[in-house]
Parts: sequence; C-alpha cells; structure tokens
Amino acid sequence: QLSLGKPQEAIEAASKANEVAPGNTSNLFYKGLGELYAGNIAAATSTFQEAIKLDKDMLASIKNAYERLAQSYEQQNNPGNAKAIRDAMTNL
Repeated sequence: QLSLGKPQEAIEAASKANEVAPGNTSNLFYKGLGELYAGNIAAATSTFQEAIKLDKDMLASIKNAYERLAQSYEQQNNPGNAKAIRDAMTNL
C-alpha cells in the first residue's frame, strides 16, 4: 500500500498482521514506514524502537528509510521536513 501512496492502509494491514504474529519485526517495520510516510514521526519512531528491541539488525534498514524520506523532502524543496526526519532518526 505504501507504493500506492496509501500509508494509512499500510499501517492498518501491518497492525492486523502484527496481531496474528506479535513481535514480527517485518510487520513492525512496515507499520513504522506507514507511520513515517503518513507524517506521524513520533509513532513511527516508537514502532521502530520496538522493532529494534526485538532485532538490533533492523536499525540499518530503519535508518535507511528515514534517510530516503529526508532526501525525498529535500528534492521537493522542503528542508524543514528533511531536518525533522533526520532529527527523529537520532532518537532511535
């Protein structure tokens, strides 16, 4: 759903998948991505922190997602949002 520009649907799908398989880091990753792309940085950071607690190897993929979104904001000439994303990344 993220590739279709529907982050809320991605969040809902990942949340439902996480109910079936609690603690699945892939589900948490996609839920966090949905939250990040929906603009809910605080929720995304919380979800990603949960995934990292379960699997520290997720950190590199998560930081990459933050950086890609920050670069996208820069390409859209939105340095304020890019900075907010990078600042949030430091809280992981």
